[in-house]
Amino acid sequence: RLFAAIRDKLAALPGVSISVGQPISHRIEHLESGVEAQIVVKVFGPDLSMLRALAEHARTLMQAIPGVTDLNVERQVLIPQVRVHIDPARAANLGFSESELIDALHAAVGGKAVSQIVQGPRRYDLVLMFDRQASAESPDAAQPTTTAVDSLRQMRLISPSGALALLSDVADIRLEPAPNEIARENALRRISISCNVDAGHDLGATSTAIEAALAQGLHAGLGYTVRIEGQYETRRRAVRAMTILGILALAVMLALLWTHFRALAPALQVMLNIPFAFIGAIAALLIAREPFSIASLIGLISLCGIAARNGVLMITHYRATCGTALPSRDSASSGPALPTRESVIRASQERVAPVLMTALTTGLALIPILLTRDAPGKEILYPLALTICGGLITCTLLDFFVTPSLYLAISQRSTPTRSR
Repeated sequence: RLFAAIRDKLAALPGVSISVGQPISHRIEHLESGVEAQIVVKVFGPDLSMLRALAEHARTLMQAIPGVTDLNVERQVLIPQVRVHIDPARAANLGFSESELIDALHAAVGGKAVSQIVQGPRRYDLVLMFDRQASAESPDAAQPTTTAVDSLRQMRLISPSGALALLSDVADIRLEPAPNEIARENALRRISISCNVDAGHDLGATSTAIEAALAQGLHAGLGYTVRIEGQYETRRRAVRAMTILGILALAVMLALLWTHFRALAPALQVMLNIPFAFIGAIAALLIAREPFSIASLIGLISLCGIAARNGVLMITHYRATCGTALPSRDSASSGPALPTRESVIRASQERVAPVLMTALTTGLALIPILLTRDAPGKEILYPLALTICGGLITCTLLDFFVTPSLYLAISQRSTPTRSR
């Protein structure tokens, strides 16, 4: 609501580019893409006029996408600049080389330090330059006029042979419009289109819509490329890394469970608790209307360990007290040879208190975070806590109903094999 109020007030200012954010997020966004915005579209190419045309077309396409706000194109204002084009043939006829003329022009317009003035601890450069009307420090240098151009044309030069010549005799000097700034990245000229995502819209969905719209409607020619950066690209890299690490974690968990039970069936039964936890986590995000984020993904990975812990408590107790049709370390336990329906129910009832206690210790610790959703600094902690709490609920409930039935069914199916 605060961002919307700020945008509404600033919208009345003509010619102003608005991007509403926060200092820390702006710093992070600037480190990620060089632009203080959540989504940045960069167009690379050799011609500046073509880059501006492509940027305006991209802005039009992005403006029609829901959720896009603070849409701005990097400003490239055309300002008058003095261009000096040296004619090598004319310069050679008078005995000048291009490098000599360029050095003389730099010294005349920009100044050349020829000595230093020392006043106590301070030192000042003694600069030799042309008439201040055409120098870099004059007001005419910021906004060049025909008077400044005429002064440069009348600049006198002494050739190596001693003849006098004017700068206009060896160069073409004219006033031309040129961009006030040329941005480069990786030695390529570029222009950027930046935007933020409005509240209530998902960053990933909006970025995907922008990517699809640009791929379909923005046809850059040969030598021009379009790239999307910002939080969207950073998030995609993070999701890719977290997905790979999550799969690796699941593989390690399965290997550890197989090492513990010495059988694949009970290990898979324990791993079955993980999708049970994911059901509650996703349902909690939908109920709270919280978009899926990196914090939510971290919560899902954390749930894998919590869900597996509950499954280990249940399956280990079944195998110790009810028996099993599968070979295991504790096959010589004092429990019955094969599990029965009554023994599994009794064992499940004995595990209610331990499983609930392990779930409650985690859930109760996260309740203060859930109750202070809008507190500063909870932008990352809230979705993490929401995902874990929602997953704990479904994981615990389904663990008491599905795991006993599944264990009994697998054990009874394995009975003929063991009897042989």
